[in-house]
Amino acid sequence: MSAEQAANPTEIRSDGKEAIALLKKQLVALEEIAEGFFGEVQDKEREWTFLSEALVSKIFGPDSPQLEKLVKTRSLGTADVQVRFGGPEHERLQQNFEERSRKRRTVIKEFIEELKIRAHLEEKE
Repeated sequence: MSAEQAANPTEIRSDGKEAIALLKKQLVALEEIAEGFFGEVQDKEREWTFLSEALVSKIFGPDSPQLEKLVKTRSLGTADVQVRFGGPEHERLQQNFEERSRKRRTVIKEFIEELKIRAHLEEKE
């Protein structure tokens, strides 16, 4: 890591075009997962989460606000899940899953646009 990158923790840590391509791939994977029912895709969602967080950490840095923003999507809606008759309320779990998926979609799209803007600005320099 260069001294310049160390001084700027939000500096992109990988090739911009590669980073955009990887995030677009994650966005497509998220779309596929989001079409399912939570009970059927929860393992895929968990895998998607770990991989996406690792990618964002590599692209923007482990202490970046971008990673923090993505990590915050993990707990969307989970506080409202209630246990009834010995098990979770499946409808609410599904709603929480859909809410997380929508927010994650928005966050990943924001990251892609941010990378495009940075790439455009670097071309002008």
